[in-house]
Amino acid sequence: MKRFRLASLVVLLGLFNVAWASGQSGGEKLRVIYSAIGSSQSPLWIAHEAGIFKKHGLDVELLYVAGGSRAAQVVIAGEAPVAMFNGGSVISADLAGADLVTIASGMNVLPFFLAVGPSGKQIEDLKGKKVGITRFASSTDFALRFAAENWPVKPDKDFSVLQLGGQPEMMAALKSGAVQGAMLNAEFTILARREGLRDLVDVAALGLTFPGSALNSSRTFIRSRRETVLRVLRAYVDSIHYGITQKKFAVGVLVLLCY
Repeated sequence: MKRFRLASLVVLLGLFNVAWASGQSGGEKLRVIYSAIGSSQSPLWIAHEAGIFKKHGLDVELLYVAGGSRAAQVVIAGEAPVAMFNGGSVISADLAGADLVTIASGMNVLPFFLAVGPSGKQIEDLKGKKVGITRFASSTDFALRFAAENWPVKPDKDFSVLQLGGQPEMMAALKSGAVQGAMLNAEFTILARREGLRDLVDVAALGLTFPGSALNSSRTFIRSRRETVLRVLRAYVDSIHYGITQKKFAVGVLVLLCY
């Protein structure tokens, strides 16, 4: 009887150690990229801060890579298997031979505004000026060129387009006068207005349906780690629901992200 109790105790201790190690690890480790500072990327941060990734068995490390085109390159290189960026970067990468695929999207517009300095009163004032985007082939670049289709002045012909890295960098360049226009998201447009800057164009209002902020991976990763991808998708959907129902928490996360 004593031997049986001792053996049972050893088994129980072994199970406890396995459970403790699993709890310490927090689940399957995974790198996930977000490509912009703004609400379009907030489902990832809400999932991280609210413990939703852990709920679905994932120990996620969030990494910032500014611009959709650069984020796509990170996924292609295999440095992170999942990233949030625009659908246009997926198409551009696949046309060049990549195997990227969009697995979910919670946004169907390009949520950008053309912000300009105090002296900018109309689109024609951009002639001979500089306009900032995050990266070439990013959603800000696409938004600028789509909007400019109906402008009397054209990018690269009548005004220069500069890639500056991210929303904070564009905001700083606009404030300093290094550029005279920038494609800012809604959050940084609000900040720009507070600084006395103005916005001339609301790209979302132009009527284009576009996966402006999508969750992307590669077909190779999906085939090899299907259950992991399903966990990410469940966490993503849960996070959107959590953000809608827990608005105070979601706003707090957004403030943390933007500031």
